[in-house]
Amino acid sequence: MNPNYVYKVVLPDVISLNEDPNQAIERSAIDEDTGFIHLALAEQVLDIIQRKFSFFREVWILKIDYSKIVNGTQWEQSKSDTEDQTLFPHYYGELKVNFVVDVLKGRKNGQGDFDFPCEKLVSWSNHI
Repeated sequence: MNPNYVYKVVLPDVISLNEDPNQAIERSAIDEDTGFIHLALAEQVLDIIQRKFSFFREVWILKIDYSKIVNGTQWEQSKSDTEDQTLFPHYYGELKVNFVVDVLKGRKNGQGDFDFPCEKLVSWSNHI
């Protein structure tokens, strides 16, 4: 696969957009445990948020320039769901702040769903 962008769902406290552009983004606990950074395609992001981030009030989606990480990325099945044949991008390297080209911030609404700026979400899905 060779998308233009891949995405990383994070909690807001793991990245400061004002950091040194060469600074590595803090790995999540699951990234540390598995030895790779869990990424997703645009069409996989909302499902990941529902399955893995439903207990949080706010999440950020980092839009990452795939050309910056292509050499360290392997497309693999989820290790937690052996029935699912879907491939996910797993990055075996340091994810740097300057690899991030945009950030989409979402907060939970009164119904418990995440609200994201719709126009930005649509724009992102059109430029996979």
